[in-house]
Amino acid sequence: MARPGRVQITGKKGSQTVTRTWEIRARDQAPKGQGITDADFVYLAMPDRFANGDPGNDKFADLRDPNHDRANPFFRHGGELAGAAQRFYQALAQDAVYQDPAKLVTFLDNHDHNRFLSEVGDDLDKYKMGLTWLLTTRGIPSLYYGTEILMKNFKDPTDAEVRKDFPGGWPGDQEDKFTPAGRTARENEAFDFVRKLATYRRDHPTLHSGKLMQYLPQDGLYVYFRYDATGTVMVASNTTDKPASLPTARFVERMAGFTKAHNMLTGENLGSLVMLQLPAKTAVVLELLKY
Repeated sequence: MARPGRVQITGKKGSQTVTRTWEIRARDQAPKGQGITDADFVYLAMPDRFANGDPGNDKFADLRDPNHDRANPFFRHGGELAGAAQRFYQALAQDAVYQDPAKLVTFLDNHDHNRFLSEVGDDLDKYKMGLTWLLTTRGIPSLYYGTEILMKNFKDPTDAEVRKDFPGGWPGDQEDKFTPAGRTARENEAFDFVRKLATYRRDHPTLHSGKLMQYLPQDGLYVYFRYDATGTVMVASNTTDKPASLPTARFVERMAGFTKAHNMLTGENLGSLVMLQLPAKTAVVLELLKY
């Protein structure tokens, strides 16, 4: 066992000999770190499959594996936004069985599952909706590396297909996705979207520590609220392929007293909350205001 103190470590850097001092500290008997809390964000260097809202689009002839069978873990399971919202609602409805659901880690994909972008058919709108849910619902979000730059693939033929290196960072790499110049316009759009949402979550305790109240999805429209003493955030999702109008009267328990809102994703200020207009395949994040 090494004793506390300083040691010299010598190595080679090309033809040059390099020596560095390394400090071995005495063992600290104090309590170690508290672990992660609901204020944390996990970047995993880890998709639950969607519920099937539309069985009509389960099979695609151009996939390497066109098989579809929800009973077989090795085949594709289908998945649609409408089914995803219903499944999402049902999952959150079980929060009462957990001592503290805010400490549950949530994720869209990981090293053992298909990449989320591939699961949603390379659809950027669906991708954004999924990321919005991940970063605004309760729990500790875990973001699998590369999701922010639209890395995609299925586990076909092995898990190695979803565990490829992040492009860039090493001499000789043909691509460098660590910089805006190395990313495509679409990748930068996704990266900026994730950064904006993640920063908003970090800066607003309502999202990482507040309570959650959700409402039963109706006609492909799904709404939940995050709220505490400092504020209320409304997340309204339109999972359909057409724009929709959302009357807000049934949300009065959470919206009473609020008359305006700020859309944190677009920067738009809403002067009325009586009827919300939701674009197709879009989730809006509204910070509710009383003045």
